[in-house]
Amino acid sequence: MKKIVINTIGKDKAGLVSEISGIISSFNGNIEESKMIRLETIFTIIMVVSIPEKNVDKIISTINKIQNLETLIRITKPFKLNNNFTQYEFSLDCLDNEGIIHYYTKYFTNQKINIEKINTWVSNAPISGSILFNLESIIDIPKNVNISKVKSKLNFLSKEFNVNYKLLLLKSK
Repeated sequence: MKKIVINTIGKDKAGLVSEISGIISSFNGNIEESKMIRLETIFTIIMVVSIPEKNVDKIISTINKIQNLETLIRITKPFKLNNNFTQYEFSLDCLDNEGIIHYYTKYFTNQKINIEKINTWVSNAPISGSILFNLESIIDIPKNVNISKVKSKLNFLSKEFNVNYKLLLLKSK
């Protein structure tokens, strides 16, 4: 069996998930993990599929024939668990502020902190109706990084950009 990552994007329409999952099933593929979301009028899917090696080219060819859909398919290598990090949930909210993701992710990059997952959205503040930016993520902090220093820098960034944040320990690997 081979594992492939399929990433599709196109105009949202009823039946798209059924069509793609039907193709995968018809070639004896199995969807192991997926994320699917409609953003405005665009629907996107990213999934990991295990499939018999003899069917990889066939599934790629068939999915690429779906009209009005852009697809990127890559064969992936087995994931090796890295035990040298501790996993945290990092979340923040603030008045919508251009560049806020960049300021935090730049700091994470400089500390070799890996972002495993990130979701963002905007909402309205309960009383004022102001637009709030929200972020939830899972990050992997290397065990050799001093967590007190990380929190200190996050406190500094939060004061500088008027951000509320939380950093919660999930699990150590």
